[in-house]
Parts: sequence; C-alpha cells; structure tokens
Amino acid sequence: MDQTVVSAAQSRRFATFGLTEDDLARLRGLAGFARERLPGLLAEWNARFATWPEIQATLRDPEVHEARVAHWVRVASGDFGPDFTASAERLATVFYDRGVPAYAVSICHATVTAGLAGALGLDAPRRPFSGKDREALRGTLTRAAWLDLEVLLETYAAAEQASRRRTAATLAQTFEDRVLAVIGAVTDQARALDGSVDSLSRNAARSTEAATAVAAAMVEAAAGTEQVTRSAEQLSAAIAEIAGEVGRSHAVAEEAVSQSDAVAARVSSLAEAVGQVGQVVTLITGIAAQTNLLALNATIEASRAGAAGRGFAVVAAEVKALAQQTARATGTIAGQIDAMRTAAGGSVEAIARIRETIGRISESSAMISAAVEEQSAATAEIARSTRDVSAGTEEVARLIDRVREDAGGTAAVAMQVTDSTRDLGRQTDAMSAAVGAFLGEVRAA
Repeated sequence: MDQTVVSAAQSRRFATFGLTEDDLARLRGLAGFARERLPGLLAEWNARFATWPEIQATLRDPEVHEARVAHWVRVASGDFGPDFTASAERLATVFYDRGVPAYAVSICHATVTAGLAGALGLDAPRRPFSGKDREALRGTLTRAAWLDLEVLLETYAAAEQASRRRTAATLAQTFEDRVLAVIGAVTDQARALDGSVDSLSRNAARSTEAATAVAAAMVEAAAGTEQVTRSAEQLSAAIAEIAGEVGRSHAVAEEAVSQSDAVAARVSSLAEAVGQVGQVVTLITGIAAQTNLLALNATIEASRAGAAGRGFAVVAAEVKALAQQTARATGTIAGQIDAMRTAAGGSVEAIARIRETIGRISESSAMISAAVEEQSAATAEIARSTRDVSAGTEEVARLIDRVREDAGGTAAVAMQVTDSTRDLGRQTDAMSAAVGAFLGEVRAA
C-alpha cells in the first residue's frame, strides 16, 4: 500500500479492518457514482429517519448535509488520504455541536451504508456486477464502512472530550473567579472587621472613660437636684404666704369699695338736701323781693297821704329795710349753698375716682392672686419634677455603672473577634491554596 497516500494511523486501521489496495481500487471505480448520485440519495434517505424527528431535522440542516455529502463521496470513492481524518472530524463536530448522540451517528452511518448497497444493486442479482464481483464489492463496502465508522466515533469521542474539557475549563474558571471573589470579599471583610474591632476597642475604652466622667457628674447633679428641691419647697411656702397676703388685700379692697359706695350715697343725699335748701332760699328771695316792692308802694302811698301817712311810711321803710336785709342774707345763703353744691359734686366725683381706683386695685389683687396660684402650681410642679429628676439621676447612675461594665465586656469581645478575624484570614489563605490545587487537577484531567 502507498504510504504517501495514507498516514501511519490509517495504515494500522487498514490492517485492522482488512482493507486492501484492491478494495481501494474497487471504491475508486465508484467515484463517478459517488459524485453524481450521492448528494441526491442522501437527501432522499432523510425520509428514513421519520421515526427519529430530531435526527431528521439535523440531517436537513444545510451545513450538516454539506458535510455528509463531502465525507460520503470521499468514503465511496476510496479517498482515505491525509484529508480523510479532517473530513471525519468536521462531520463528527457538526453532529456533536447539534446535540446528535453517538448512537444516532451509528444509525445514520448504517442507514447510508445500507442505502449504498441498495443503490449499487448489491442486494439483488442483477448487472452490472457478477455474483463474485458483487460479493467482493459488498465486502469492500462493509470494510470501508467499518473503518469510516471507527474514525467517526473516534473523532466524535475526541470532540466530546474536547467539549468536556472546554466545559470543565469554563466551569473551573467560573468557579475560580467566584471562589476567589468570595475569598477576596471575605479577606476584605476580615480586614475591615479587624479595623472595626480596633475602632470598637477604642470606642469601648472611651465609653468607659466617659461613663466614669458621667458617673461623677451625676453625683454632682444629684446633689444639685436635692438643693433645687429644697429651694423649690421654700419658694412654695413663700408663695403660699404671699397668696394669703394677696387674698387679705383683695378682701380689704372689696371692703373699701363697699364703703366708698356708701359714702358716695350719703354725699349724693347731701347734694339733694342742699338742692332742696336752695329751692327754699330761692322762694325766700322771691318773697323778699315782693316785700320790698310792697314796701316801696306803701312808701309812695304814704307820701301821698302826707301827715296822715307818715306813720305808715315809717313802717314801710322798716319793712323795706327788713326785705333788703333778707335779700342780702338769702343771697349769702345762696352763695354758700352753691359752694356746698359744688363741693358735694366734687366729692361725688372724687369718691367715684376713688372707687374706680379701688376697683382697679381689686382687679390687680385678683390677677395677682391668680398669678400666685399659677406660680404655686408651677412651683409644686418644679418640686415634683426635681424629685423625679433626682430619682432619674439615681437610675442613670445605675445605668452608667452597667454601661461601664458593658464597655469592659465589649473590649473583651473585641479582643476575641480580633483573634477570630486573624484565624479567618489564615483559613481563607488555606482555602485559596486548596482551591488552586483543585482547579489545577480539574484542568489537568
């Protein structure tokens, strides 16, 4: 056999399956048949896979059909040269890439082999082959088909293995990326946690110092609160005393208002009496004027009577003098009455102003009393609040003691967490090394 035509591996296959140079010569005699008839026959034989619709759909794929035609033309023509293996690899690859399993490859191969035998007339005794030539060609076709199937299955297995290696490599890379990302994140978190623990330790120390300072301040605050409580109680007592004084002042003001009302009533009565006296004086003044007029008339009549009326004239003169004296007296009395009336009016106005002032004083006293009551309530509330504050400061002091204890416990926990984070860092380093070794083994498999 010409070793320049086939490789050493192919030579071993030829020897294994008994394929000889005579077999290759017979197949080369079918080259024209293969080139002209096989493309149409392969398309026609696709109908035989109706019971395997998934295989049938794959065989109708243009790329698959092209690869099958090229490869089977090569097999039927006895072209097992250097490009044969590449052709088999291409066909196996297009099958594998489309999910065609190995058993389906065998079914397709057996179907085409049987179809070739039928198309060549090897199943019926008819020309152009004699019985001997027909059996020889059948044997050649069978041996070539077995060799081709072995190459296809071998290349299919190689494609499958390569795909698995690619899948394993992809999975390994994905696993490595994810695990390393997790390890990196854990490492970063451990470092961050270590820093946070350091900060927590410092904060715990500061909390302890602050708690101590607050405890001292609370002692002082408690003392101040007690002093405020005592002062509030004293202020409450003073306000109560002031409230009593204001109440008494309010009562006195109300009594003064009542008395001023009584005085105003009496002055009003006096003014009315003065008015009545004035009326009497007016009446007397009128009578005196009439008497004076009568005396004047009597004097005139007496002068007419002459000596006989002289005595009457003296009496008339005396009456006139008395009338004038009465008029002067009543004038004086009227003036005094006017003065009394004016004084009474002024007294009434003064009493009214006094009453108004006393009323305002009473209102102010009432307002002061209300304010004192409010202040008394506020002072009582202050006293109560200071007592509550005192109780609160005692509770805060107890809480501060607990805070101080908790801060000490926090510092201890922080030390434990620090040790744990360092252990975690060592474990992540060990995990990273173990993952690297595992992935190395996976990639090498």
